[in-house]
Amino acid sequence: MGSRAKIRCVYNAFGRDDPECVQCDRILVPLEVERLDTNEAREIVSTLPIISTLRPTPAELAIEVLMNISSLEDIPSGTTLFTKGDDSIADGIVLLKGEVSVIKDDFPEIVAAAPELLGEMGRLNPTAQRTATVAALTDLTILRFTWAAFTKEAGRLMSETELEKMSSALQEYAWQHFIQ
Repeated sequence: MGSRAKIRCVYNAFGRDDPECVQCDRILVPLEVERLDTNEAREIVSTLPIISTLRPTPAELAIEVLMNISSLEDIPSGTTLFTKGDDSIADGIVLLKGEVSVIKDDFPEIVAAAPELLGEMGRLNPTAQRTATVAALTDLTILRFTWAAFTKEAGRLMSETELEKMSSALQEYAWQHFIQ
């Protein structure tokens, strides 16, 4: 693992190493990234605050679920990850490296640093809309997943009791984010 210059399309979520964007003709930007491997990503996921509430079980299964269904992505500073009021609430994000700005109505800006789970409020919000705008303050490394895939994979790997514990932990985690 080491720092290296990389050029990629800001719209290409998979960060191809090719200096020519083969996906489109949009903006190319240089990024200084220290690329994580899967084991490093797994180690960071294991330090998420929500995982500690699940120890010993189903914490390891929750880590396995996230690693099985997520894509590892590098995101440039300034990118908006979620926009308040968006109906697109399918994605969740594990922030592995970097800092994001979280802006909610009538609340001061919150700066969240890795490791952090983002997008869980959309999963639990009865209005099915994003409750905050989240933007990258620095270059980020994230795991992106869909909540549908999370639910399906968790159902495959976890017992009913473990699923209930996971669901309760997610609700508590979302509630803590809501009152921040």
